[in-house]
Amino acid sequence: MTLVDSWCQNEPSIEATFLNPLGKKDSSGYPSLTSFFVALKQMTVARPDVVHFNTASRGSTYRNLLFSLFVRVYRIPYIIHLHGGGYPEFLSKLPKVRMRLVLSYFRHAKSVIALTPSWSKFLVEQLKIDASKIAVIPNGTADPGSVLISNAQKTATPTFVYAGRLTRAKGVPELIRAFHALPEELNARLLLIGGSTDNSVSAELDKSTENIIQLGWRTNHETLTEMAAAWAVVLPSHFENMPLTVLESMSVSTAVIATRVGGIPEMIQDTVDGVLIPPRDVHELTRSMEALCQIGTAIKYGSKGRVRWQQSYTSERMILAIIDQWNNAQK
Repeated sequence: MTLVDSWCQNEPSIEATFLNPLGKKDSSGYPSLTSFFVALKQMTVARPDVVHFNTASRGSTYRNLLFSLFVRVYRIPYIIHLHGGGYPEFLSKLPKVRMRLVLSYFRHAKSVIALTPSWSKFLVEQLKIDASKIAVIPNGTADPGSVLISNAQKTATPTFVYAGRLTRAKGVPELIRAFHALPEELNARLLLIGGSTDNSVSAELDKSTENIIQLGWRTNHETLTEMAAAWAVVLPSHFENMPLTVLESMSVSTAVIATRVGGIPEMIQDTVDGVLIPPRDVHELTRSMEALCQIGTAIKYGSKGRVRWQQSYTSERMILAIIDQWNNAQK
């Protein structure tokens, strides 16, 4: 919600407080009970007009569910903004009592924000939410600026970028194997931006070549700069909701290769402004990467992706739609 926070600070008609109920105890990384109770006080005693819950699976749901019980006591309307591609799996493993609590949390919301039409359908079919209570508001990203895009020259050799956690669920082992299968004469490079490496990825990296470069975590601007110079950004996740990585790639005019999971097929038109592949399919991933080693194809997809981003996925469009939900919740 950083973009929304920045927008609200420059909008005198809106007084918004953004809370992190987890907080941190110094540098220990442990949740802070003080932050939790400060957040609870702001949601109840301060009597806001509306509470906005950003919700993903597991701890996020349970924490927000607890907050919502207090908010309901004070008769304060709340909105649920569903993120996280693992929600269907999370629900499927819930015991009956917890499932009833989660259903109650969603059904008492004034409205529920889904990121794509397919996730709206999921809310109706799996959580039995009234369709009239659901608003579809796609994620948005800030404009990286014409200077970054115009200054980014595509690298001399085919370069692919991955940005995110280096884990099995993100499809990184398949990505590394697919990259190794590319013809050697292409002399392609793969830049891995991120961390939190799990054992499956470490095992693949132990066998990797010098053309796979680990950059670690980078700032958003540094990541966008690498994306803008790349021939394509690759996101081979096993599940997603509406990943910002795809939108950020489109915003800097870089082609995207991504899996057909979650809301991604609603963001990318296959072979028009990107490439869609089945999850866990190393052969198809190699084939798609090889196709985008043609610079003309990579530039064409990237340019069309930028147009699609401008039409549908700017941060301004997202923020105004969210503020409309805040206003409607008070009626």
